[in-house]
Amino acid sequence: MKDNVRFFLWTSGNLAKPENKLGNLVSIGEVGGEAESIDTTTLESMAKESEVGFTDNGTVELVQNLTTNEYDKMKTLLDDGTVFNFGISVWSRKTKAQAMGLQ
Repeated sequence: MKDNVRFFLWTSGNLAKPENKLGNLVSIGEVGGEAESIDTTTLESMAKESEVGFTDNGTVELVQNLTTNEYDKMKTLLDDGTVFNFGISVWSRKTKAQAMGLQ
């Protein structure tokens, strides 16, 4: 089962490639969010009124094991202020191809 879920990190303007794999994911936190309810009640309202606001998808926590070289690569990107993209892909053990991904 090793290496079926891959975390990729690449600089903006480039494409994700297998060699951009970074670390080994240990766990992925809960993904999702909910829309805020905005109170729109006025003095003219007969009852309490509300509207749905924008959805806040929050954050997702990724826990991964990194080698020293992988950690140094991430730290250099952060220290330099480099804009980078990340993605997670799930690979099928049966077909050896990407089954789904998140970018």
